[in-house]
Amino acid sequence: MEVYETLSTRLVPERKLTEIAFILAGIAALVSIAAASLSVLWFGRIT
Repeated sequence: MEVYETLSTRLVPERKLTEIAFILAGIAALVSIAAASLSVLWFGRIT
């Protein structure tokens, strides 16, 4: 039974921070490229 008594002190949840800014920047870049492409197809120019 000693194993179960000390188990809670050993298993401590660990918080890990993950940087997601590069994912959002990549999505923004893809949306911008898609918008520019659609603008060229629709209007024949970029603006």
